[in-house]
Amino acid sequence: LGYELGVLKPLLQSSEVIVHNANFDLLWLAKKCGIRIKHVFCTLTAARLLSAGTRQRNNLDQCLQKYLGIPASSDMSKSDWSSLLLTEEQVRYASRDVAHLHQLAGRQRQLLEGAGLIEVCRLEMGLLPAIIDMELSGIGVDRDRLTSLRDRWNKEARDNSQLLRQLLNTHTLNLNSPKQLVAALKRGGLATESTNEESLLKIDDGKVIPVILSFRRAEKSAQQASKLLEAT
Repeated sequence: LGYELGVLKPLLQSSEVIVHNANFDLLWLAKKCGIRIKHVFCTLTAARLLSAGTRQRNNLDQCLQKYLGIPASSDMSKSDWSSLLLTEEQVRYASRDVAHLHQLAGRQRQLLEGAGLIEVCRLEMGLLPAIIDMELSGIGVDRDRLTSLRDRWNKEARDNSQLLRQLLNTHTLNLNSPKQLVAALKRGGLATESTNEESLLKIDDGKVIPVILSFRRAEKSAQQASKLLEAT
């Protein structure tokens, strides 16, 4: 059919499209085929709503196993897809991406209904086409304002890093090294085996831990601002 898609194009535009990770596929269809999908049910988005607040992962194999009891398949994603002729294993792997989606979406809708999340799901699905349009067209930003924020957050991160080294009496401490930070905290009487936020809050002394968390927030914000600036 090629990128024009023939009779498939009006069908896609007029029907609800069920897809896992709609952001990827809808963006590809918009760029390559000029199609704007208006009605979509993303099984990845639904899975994230159902597992919000947990550490569950939601790739397609994991969702098929969790919601339908279908075991994982062999991973062919890193095989050679550049050939004009695909292997039987590749075809089976690709077809699996759609083979169970209607059943998966049906089960997820039942669970969303039971959890009182149907309206939230409707809003999330309705937002997906707008996100695709934003990714295609970009968004306007105040570059001067963004630069100012980046510089402010970088300074905040530097100030917090200097204060933290003083509080822990370790002037060569690499704050992005969990091993070094755990050792420095133990020397300061704050025993922990992990430096994730949950673990740090458990040993919060009201002095050192808030500085660590403030440093991380400022550093992350500065990095995000830098990446946005690089994209403008």
